[in-house]
Amino acid sequence: MTRLLRDYGSLDDVASAADKLFAQARPVFLLLADAGGLMQVEIGQHGRYRLIRQQSGTLAHTNHYADTSLLDGAQTIGPSSQARLERIRFLLDQHPAHTLSEFERLSRDRHDGPDNSLWRSGREHTLAGWRIALPAGAPPRLQLTLANPGHAERDGDYALDARSGRSRRARYCRERTKDRPLPDCLLRMTPGGLSAPACSSALPICRRC
Repeated sequence: MTRLLRDYGSLDDVASAADKLFAQARPVFLLLADAGGLMQVEIGQHGRYRLIRQQSGTLAHTNHYADTSLLDGAQTIGPSSQARLERIRFLLDQHPAHTLSEFERLSRDRHDGPDNSLWRSGREHTLAGWRIALPAGAPPRLQLTLANPGHAERDGDYALDARSGRSRRARYCRERTKDRPLPDCLLRMTPGGLSAPACSSALPICRRC
């Protein structure tokens, strides 16, 4: 993920380098966005992967494959993964357009109990929710919630600027009001504004929100 966000500035760049990026990668799910659209990446076994791109609408993913042809055998879908995917799709379908504040509300949904909800507090805990807006002609905006068990929740709302850092290719984002660096793993941005927005444990992204 670090290499992807550091070296590729758009979904077009990612699509052009897909074999280089994904054919040797370990199995993983990615949801990517830039100011022009959305991309879902499923990386399966033995170099198999699938990209889905769309210019508008929403994409959502949880912890199981949509394309089982990427796997050698049958897939067992956990009840939590299925419940969360159905729930976030239902909630996203309720409105034709979306906002960061709505995504925050959706990420905290506890409709299906402590183990199967979008925001979990049972056998597994949701540790963070983060929402990114990529407005055309303006810096990206990040809303971040950290929810480490045993600690008070921490919320932040940041405007992100790409600035020169320790190398010419890396960009580090800072909190504008205090000019204090935020964690690199969350905030490395590329010149074209490629991002990996997520929302709690259901990972929805939208275009033209």
